[in-house]
Amino acid sequence: MPVTQHNVQTDEDDCRCPGYFQAQCEAEAAQGCVWSAAGATNGPWCQCGEPIVGLPALQNQNENCWSPCSHTAGPCEFCGTEGVCCREGFGGDPEECGGLGGGLGRAHHSCRLPVDPVVVVDPIPLPVDPVVVVDPIPAPPLQNENENCWTPCINTAGPCEFCGTEGVCCREGFGSDPEECGGLGGGLGRAHHSCRLPVSTPPLQNENENCWTPCDRTAGQCEFCGTEGVCCREGFGGDPEECGGLGGGLGRAHHSCRLPVDPVVDPPPPVDPIPVPSDCFATYEAEDATLVGAVVHTAAGHVGLNDNSGSSFVDFINAYDDYIEWSAPRCNEGSATLSFRYALASGNRPLNVFVNGQEVATSLSFPSTGSWEDWGEVSVQASLVAGDNVIRLGAAGQSGANVDALIITASPESPHTGPVAIPESSQRLPSDWQLSNVVRAGDTFTKQGAGSAYDAYAVLPSTTEITVNAAQLSGHVRIGLTSDSSDDHNYPGGRYVGLFPNGRMYLPPFADSRYTTDDTITMQLTEGRISLLKNGVAVATWDNTYDASSLFTKLMFYESGVGMSLGSSSDWHVSNVDREGASFRKRGAGNAYDAYAVKPGTTEMTISAAQLSGHVRLGLTGDSRDDFNYPHGRYVGLFPNGRMYLPPFADSTYTTADTITMRLVEGRLSLLKNNVAVATWDDNFDDVDTLFTKLWLYESGVGMDLA
Repeated sequence: MPVTQHNVQTDEDDCRCPGYFQAQCEAEAAQGCVWSAAGATNGPWCQCGEPIVGLPALQNQNENCWSPCSHTAGPCEFCGTEGVCCREGFGGDPEECGGLGGGLGRAHHSCRLPVDPVVVVDPIPLPVDPVVVVDPIPAPPLQNENENCWTPCINTAGPCEFCGTEGVCCREGFGSDPEECGGLGGGLGRAHHSCRLPVSTPPLQNENENCWTPCDRTAGQCEFCGTEGVCCREGFGGDPEECGGLGGGLGRAHHSCRLPVDPVVDPPPPVDPIPVPSDCFATYEAEDATLVGAVVHTAAGHVGLNDNSGSSFVDFINAYDDYIEWSAPRCNEGSATLSFRYALASGNRPLNVFVNGQEVATSLSFPSTGSWEDWGEVSVQASLVAGDNVIRLGAAGQSGANVDALIITASPESPHTGPVAIPESSQRLPSDWQLSNVVRAGDTFTKQGAGSAYDAYAVLPSTTEITVNAAQLSGHVRIGLTSDSSDDHNYPGGRYVGLFPNGRMYLPPFADSRYTTDDTITMQLTEGRISLLKNGVAVATWDNTYDASSLFTKLMFYESGVGMSLGSSSDWHVSNVDREGASFRKRGAGNAYDAYAVKPGTTEMTISAAQLSGHVRLGLTGDSRDDFNYPHGRYVGLFPNGRMYLPPFADSTYTTADTITMRLVEGRLSLLKNNVAVATWDDNFDDVDTLFTKLWLYESGVGMDLA
């Protein structure tokens, strides 16, 4: 600014600046006073200059004032005579900023006018109305049932105020929800957790569901079955008293839920059995019986004499007319079990059984016992008369086995399985085959009379299984199991298979299958369902369930002269395998697991490792159709180098001196070597009593022998 020199003493209109005091001079800067040494010889003094235009109260409000104001908030000339440098929300700003900012708001410090200080004024007291206490409106038992309750209920299922005084926060099918949700949800169902009233467990629930696993494989009281329900299986011996031998909705098939059986308060007094003279239930030696054709074996060194029950045994000689006849004195009237102790090295030599001149078993199977020195037993049920009885065992077209003795015992008591719904017309049938327009010779049935129609049949009550030999078929026949013996050829009370002479197997409602004359065909009732098996391998299982322990077998014949012969499904069924007694050999060329032998109704199978000459597999399975990986069971693979393959366990070893056993015990499969457990699998087979044994053979000619 240019300085104009003036004297201190000036006119009234001149600039009047204090002379020698710097502070006073600078205070009058707005009047043009300047502290300067210009024109002076002895130092600066207060001189008059051009007057300074006055600063505005607020300026630069859209400019960053932080640097111009020396990084200090509050009053600052850069902001004007009254302006302050402030930043909205900046905690270190002074009180005059009031937490506010200038034109730049929260972005930077900028200029604004200061905030008026808050003047605290004592409030004028208002008259106080009397407090009226209003009772709160009670929350309803259930509310917000169409709202997502997960967040309001602090991410927790179950009771929650958001859902009302009684409501619970639940999501349908959400596994971790508490018991009061019962697996259900509120108005939002499976989509989200929403409010609902808690589920109350009924006295009985899930009566048509398998309760074995949900109840930790334990019969009796179980929450899965309701507050009062019990988990039971009809006829299952290990169930507790509250089951009463009965089952739930699934009957004999599986454990299912039911209400407990009321205990019997006053059981009827036990009925003493009719005393049976010891002379009747006893062992009768064959060598002491009446013999025709058959002879007492006299060779002192014969291996069979090492373990026979008496002094010797009897050998059948001729294919016909030979027989052994025992007299059993002083028997009581009723049913008995006739068991024949015998030995047979290989094959099967059936014999006929007669009681008091009546044939009770035609071609009773006497399968191989493994050798002439190994004794076994076969049994048949028969009715005895009061007093003396005559039992005859006769040749049936070939020489019989070596027979050691007849053993007569009481018939096993039939377990009670509940009433079976059978029409009255069927209840009058006796316990043997009933024929209409059919001639029966032993186990062979042939239609008599002219005409082609299903007007000839044979019916047998109280059966669970029937097998026919397809080799005997020469026309159209039907084999079925039914609950009504009066069924026509469509078996409305059961299921059937139709066999055509061209090899067609008719299985309504399933697709047709095929058979050959080498096959055996079986209809079987298992756990309330009917299955068809070919050579012991399941082909079809129908969905129908039968609350009965047995059904009627009904055979029906179409053409005049057509016939069929009964077979046995309880023995081995083989494919690409030659069997002789307990020895199995793969036939045909090629190295592949394409040869097998299957035996139903087993819990244990043992082979002799000394006989192994290649790769074989031994297993127990719930499905006879399993391939060599046994998806429905477990197995051991034996290698000719001594390796024992036990998936999923580590390999083990064996020698030719060992025996190898697969065994089902208490629902679990184990492998034993020389009767010592090597491995036990975790799979559970609690719902079955027996499994299928299945042997697989790899190399051509490889074999194994049962031990």
